Amino acid sequence: MNTTRNNTLKIYMQGFDNRSLKTFEIFYQSKCNAKFHLTDDYKNASIAVIDFDVCHDKKLIEHLQNTNKSLFIIIVSLIEQDQQNPGVFFLQKPVNPEQLKQRLITIKKLLSGNKTLNSEKLKPKKTLSNRRPETVEATKTNNINCISHKKNYSAPTAAATMMSKEEESHYIGNNPDITLNDPHSILNAVYTARNKLQDAIVKAIALAKRDKCDIEMYCLNTGFVINFEENSIYTASSDNVLRPLCLLESEQPPVIRKHNSTTPVQQSLTLKNRNKSQLKIWSLDVFLWKIALWTSRGRFPEDTDLHTTAYLSEWPNFTRLQTFPHAMRIAALLHQQPTRLTEIASKLKIPQRYVFSFYSAAKAIEISGISRRKIDQTLKAAPQKKSSHRSVLQKVLNKLNIHSSQKKQQASA
Repeated sequence: MNTTRNNTLKIYMQGFDNRSLKTFEIFYQSKCNAKFHLTDDYKNASIAVIDFDVCHDKKLIEHLQNTNKSLFIIIVSLIEQDQQNPGVFFLQKPVNPEQLKQRLITIKKLLSGNKTLNSEKLKPKKTLSNRRPETVEATKTNNINCISHKKNYSAPTAAATMMSKEEESHYIGNNPDITLNDPHSILNAVYTARNKLQDAIVKAIALAKRDKCDIEMYCLNTGFVINFEENSIYTASSDNVLRPLCLLESEQPPVIRKHNSTTPVQQSLTLKNRNKSQLKIWSLDVFLWKIALWTSRGRFPEDTDLHTTAYLSEWPNFTRLQTFPHAMRIAALLHQQPTRLTEIASKLKIPQRYVFSFYSAAKAIEISGISRRKIDQTLKAAPQKKSSHRSVLQKVLNKLNIHSSQKKQQASA
């Protein structure tokens, strides 16, 4: 049995990002009385926890067992795994911390009793939970949930709760839920990217893709260079500088031009910003996702029709993207079936601003949008006198104009 001097078991984890690993480390120390600790060496570990949604490879399980004959393996996944392999156990996402703790304690007792992996007692049960959770969290990170408490809203993942309230407000805002029949509440939840940093970045990226070249862009006295071949963006500005800029409207249009290959990126940026800090390099989708979160802050784009279902065309790469509470649960529900944004919040029992933030960011990197029938893309629709599918903002403005006209008529009377 691979233990340390204080009789703690070593746990090897694969398929988890740094934020998730830190959450598990805190969990092992605080909730498991420091009886377990993380290790990078699976050969000397007693237990391996594998995210099977990320490392979906049965050969990996076989390799771990062949390399370390005494290794117990716990796989976690959204999809129920019927494991017949002795020494391999399954937990279904979202993982219940108490169930995980009990499974770890059970394995510790079995190891202390010198049980072999072929023992009949080690045959894993089909699942530790007798029923599938009502809401699943499809995730490549943040795989362990807080212990559920019965409140008005369900609890976010433990990894996401490590985000401070102030930090969370930068991405999610503090807007209250809206009511679809209340125009004023809807207006407060709508945002536009026009004349803002997000819009300038989108235009610069579009130009880089169209002309297949590097683009230099300046907006709000901040410089950016888009590297087309690397699919990346360079800037000398930190998060603390970029975040407040996302909320500002630029009085002047951004300067977007082809980057001069003879001028080093570092020089072109520092000359404009007069900033000699270290250059930041971002993947385009990661950067645009974060910019959209900072710009929307719990609001949805102005062209969104809340009465129409939204879709998620592909799974977000949460190992790279900025995550926040409930993001993976929203993605799981939306990826499974197109759903209205307000219905997602109701089904998951979470504030609407989390759903609106997710949709705004996902739409910005073009993996989400409002559902449209495939037939509409195949056959040209017959011309209509007036479209019945107006955006929510148009409906709200029309309704406000009606109320305003009625008040003026009453005042004049």
